[in-house]
Amino acid sequence: MDRAQALEGFDREVALVNTRARIAAAQLPRDTSVDGFCIDCEQPIEPARLVALRGTTSRCADCAVQFEQRARMAR
Repeated sequence: MDRAQALEGFDREVALVNTRARIAAAQLPRDTSVDGFCIDCEQPIEPARLVALRGTTSRCADCAVQFEQRARMAR
């Protein structure tokens, strides 16, 4: 029983470390020279939008509006 609990604790710790790493990576500004494409429609994100949001967006303006509308309706 003790070994099972230890393994479960280890698994939780690994999951927590991985989650924190994903969160930290998501908070970094995106390198727009590498991507700059919308994750929804796969079209280029408007350069002015990338500049205004300092490269931290992953959606073009149209898809961002649609995403926010869906999120509001889901509440």
